[in-house]
Amino acid sequence: MVEPQMHTSFGPSGVLFSPTVRTDGTNYNLDMSFGGEIPFTHVNMEGPCWWNPSMDPGFDAENGGTHNVVELRRSSNSDSFEVSENANKQNHDSAMTGIPDHDGKHEHSSPPPTDLVARLEALEQQCGMLQTQSTTEAKINEGRVESVRTRQQHLEHLAKQQSDDISRVKILVKQENRRSEATLSTALRAESKVDQLVASQTEVFQKLLNSVNHDSRQTDRQVDEVEKTLENSCNRIESLEFRLEANETKFQAYQEDISRYRQQTQTQLASLEAQIEDIVSRHRRTMEQANEGLMKHDDLLQAFAMLVERAMSKDLTQSERDSIRKFMN
Repeated sequence: MVEPQMHTSFGPSGVLFSPTVRTDGTNYNLDMSFGGEIPFTHVNMEGPCWWNPSMDPGFDAENGGTHNVVELRRSSNSDSFEVSENANKQNHDSAMTGIPDHDGKHEHSSPPPTDLVARLEALEQQCGMLQTQSTTEAKINEGRVESVRTRQQHLEHLAKQQSDDISRVKILVKQENRRSEATLSTALRAESKVDQLVASQTEVFQKLLNSVNHDSRQTDRQVDEVEKTLENSCNRIESLEFRLEANETKFQAYQEDISRYRQQTQTQLASLEAQIEDIVSRHRRTMEQANEGLMKHDDLLQAFAMLVERAMSKDLTQSERDSIRKFMN
């Protein structure tokens, strides 16, 4: 019995389950999900692979040999296969006919095509090219992942610098008045946004690495998306840096205003102290003059009292004495 040069596994309706490609020239033997094997007598990876018509339920050797034709093609960018089924095609190769033996397999009445070895060699070259391309793409993907990691480290370094700058801003803000406190609140919100951005980017990087480990063919698209996200994040971080620089400029201007205000206040305090000292001196002199006036007033009152007593000792009417007492009281 002539063994076929390639086997592959199809379901009952010609659906490809698990294609196998060998390049060592040995026979292909794949078990089908419903039992048995399907041999191929004609294989061309650039063209169709014909299913043995004797395995097809619609095969009728006595009435023209009609059968279902299954076309097997290799995809251009992977090791997968594409299968299309066209029903009721005529037999294209007389070598495809076979007679089932006692164990359910089919024996071919003619040897395999003479160009099968050349086609297998071409298939080997295609496999080598695909392996080389896969290795190159894997190296490129590794380089891109390393680039992404470097960008992540750069972002973490920027985030740490932002955190240190914000801490210094906090110390300055605590020493200033309500206006600086409002600016500090803005800086704290900016710090929170930076932390959220870093956390978000870290999560994106982790998802990217997991995705690369599961499916390297999707790395290009995911890296592009992450690069766009990183670009937006860098732009936002630069915007925050500009805002922090503007806040520092405002702080410096505010400190200069405070310094001028302190100088003016000290000058005014010195002037007020001199005025207060002058007022106190004047008040003291006024009090002294008032005390002198009071002493003179007391002397006058005593002299007046003496005059009144003398007047009272003289002959005065009762009404005159009452008037003098009333005046004294």
